[in-house]
Amino acid sequence: MIMMTQGVACGGYPALVMTAQDVFKAMLREHIAPEMRRAGLKGSGQKYRLDLADHFALLGIQRASGSDAEVIRWTANVLAVSRADWSALVAKYPHHGDAPKHNYSYGNWDTRVSLLAYATDRWWEVRSDQDPAAASTEPLAAIREYGLPWLLARTQVGP
Repeated sequence: MIMMTQGVACGGYPALVMTAQDVFKAMLREHIAPEMRRAGLKGSGQKYRLDLADHFALLGIQRASGSDAEVIRWTANVLAVSRADWSALVAKYPHHGDAPKHNYSYGNWDTRVSLLAYATDRWWEVRSDQDPAAASTEPLAAIREYGLPWLLARTQVGP
């Protein structure tokens, strides 16, 4: 279900206006989240994870600052680190906490999906006039073909 904000139509009567935020939320809920769950990840919205005993494996959706009602720019980040390596980091830098954060760079343990797919730091756009399914097609393909295999290879899960 797509939520719409109320605007004012001609003559002062209320009209439903779809914002980029509405399309973005619908894209996450109706397309990104179900695909991540089919791939074995848990989570919702902008944060997903593989539940593994010996690794943290995260996929995060990051919105760009400066997004507005017409356009939201976003990217996807993946992070994989062994729990032993994470514990060693936290022993040295306790402010990092018990678990890594989605969409935070820790160096060699993370990357952008677009860097894997296109060898460039690419941010996708969701526009207020866009269909949520169309907005998700290319990024989902990049996540499926590059992001998830990267996570699995670094956590020694899968084929």
